[in-house]
Amino acid sequence: MLAVAVVALSCCAPSRPRTVENPVVEANNTGSLSVTSVDLTDSTTVLNIHAVYRPNHWIRIASTATIEADGKSYGIIGGDGITPDSLLWMPESGQADFSLIFPEVPARTGSITFAEAPGPDEWHIWGIDLTGKLTEPRWKSEAAAMKLPAADLEASLPEAPLTVDSAHVNVKVLGWQPDMPTTLSFYVGSLGNPGEVTSVDLKIDDNGCGTLDLWTPGLSRITTYRGRDSKTIFVAPGEEMNLWISPAGNVEMYSDGKFSAVDQANSMIQRIYVEDPDFSYQDTQDAYFAKVISAYHASLDSINAAAMPKMARELALANLRNSVMDCAVNPVRQLMLSYYQTFGHEEFYKSWSDDKMKFTGLSDAQLDSIGSLFDPADPALLWVNDGFYGNSVVDWNAHGASSSMPSAFSYLARVLPDATALTLTDQQMDTLRQYGEFFANTAIGVTVRVKALLESDAAKLVNPTPDVADDKVFDAIIAPHKGKVVMVDLWNTWCGPCRNALAANEPLKDGEFADADMVWVYIANETSPVEKYLTMIPDIKGEHYRVNRNQWKDISGRFGVDGIPYYILVGRDGNASGRPDLRDHSLYVSEIHKALNGK
Repeated sequence: MLAVAVVALSCCAPSRPRTVENPVVEANNTGSLSVTSVDLTDSTTVLNIHAVYRPNHWIRIASTATIEADGKSYGIIGGDGITPDSLLWMPESGQADFSLIFPEVPARTGSITFAEAPGPDEWHIWGIDLTGKLTEPRWKSEAAAMKLPAADLEASLPEAPLTVDSAHVNVKVLGWQPDMPTTLSFYVGSLGNPGEVTSVDLKIDDNGCGTLDLWTPGLSRITTYRGRDSKTIFVAPGEEMNLWISPAGNVEMYSDGKFSAVDQANSMIQRIYVEDPDFSYQDTQDAYFAKVISAYHASLDSINAAAMPKMARELALANLRNSVMDCAVNPVRQLMLSYYQTFGHEEFYKSWSDDKMKFTGLSDAQLDSIGSLFDPADPALLWVNDGFYGNSVVDWNAHGASSSMPSAFSYLARVLPDATALTLTDQQMDTLRQYGEFFANTAIGVTVRVKALLESDAAKLVNPTPDVADDKVFDAIIAPHKGKVVMVDLWNTWCGPCRNALAANEPLKDGEFADADMVWVYIANETSPVEKYLTMIPDIKGEHYRVNRNQWKDISGRFGVDGIPYYILVGRDGNASGRPDLRDHSLYVSEIHKALNGK
């Protein structure tokens, strides 16, 4: 009996308090919060948090925050270093540590999920391990169990396809949980759409699955971003493939596609940039050229010395060569970046002009020198994520290219805006056919798709831009709404922060401001591709305008636009003021209330 009593006591003896250091988490949708440890006591569960955010900006943990354990929710009961619903201003370091206190969870709980508020778009940290036994997320085991095609990474890069078709990509989120984000954002670029990347939103079903139907003019690339990290896979025109993607907060993609070997090789290399940190907006032409050449040889030595399989090395060399050509073609961009880094964001937008540079382009002799380093028409360059064919303003056939490929892609890039505007001429089509069937079929495909969109209901949502002088366009747009509060949103389809802000603000129209006496006006410009623009605006309630470059420039100059999204708040009296501060969502809401109340 004594032995039985000892066993019983040992089974009932409390195992707490204890601490789980650096617990493995399955997923998270915030790069601002990470769990450094979890303290488990007989009365509380304490999440110790390390926060990283912009200095002198605030974060806030809502009093609705919970932890979920085995289907049960436990509400926050306090904090140490932060008070729920209060503002925590970040110091100059941009880092802070605090603790969130919740009730105790059952002793056998294996993991918990932190949720700041209900809904997949609110801050979540899923699957915080309390056992201390995990060394990696469980979804990694799911990924390891997949049977992916064998990859011969010692083979040469395959030929990049130059055909036009549609591809179907079946997407599955590994480690999916029902309260995870139901929309995934991908960025798609194709050889037939040089220099352009289109954002695509995919709706995920209750099983964590969805399908991307993509028009693929030539080799295409699908990229996903999580914070500053990204992952890319390659897609062949006409193929159907499976794509597995890691849950929120992780950047992994796996495919069984035709080019899965190239995907693996690509994941082995870091992007090779030749943007020398010593570039200066005050560089002379000769000094800039010397830095490009020096950086090329240094990077080349580094690649040649690195241990990597043949396919990865070929990709690394293609990236390097593309970067050299990009620096040769676009010195203005490099010098603008130098000025920005020297003087900062505000000064750049206030005072930058091209006359601050000592030159705007390299000489023919210098371009000849770069063209002699390697073949500017090397087919391997077609594999570069943002290949030079898309942004070249240099005819590399005059500087050492072995084929007409650079000229063909450069010409395609120049005439695609005409195809989009349905003004492509017979002469232009004849030139495209001379370059090859791929170039002609790409332009034809663009016109067919645009015609279909222009006949769709979405096209009817775009208001005609008022037929007035450029400096009167903004006034003409808001004139019909005098007496109402008008919120003007300057945005573009390719702007990630714009898309995030649209998603955050859209629910206000059917919620807090459903009956408000106000108008929502959205102004984009012609850098928003027609196809993407017309697919997005049906989900954005309001008045839509797509202005030209000069009209956008006038609006930007008038209101001191420093980037997008940018907001212009118009009072009932018609007075308009630029409000970049309204990028803060809570301030956005409160300032609308003030304007509606005449304050």
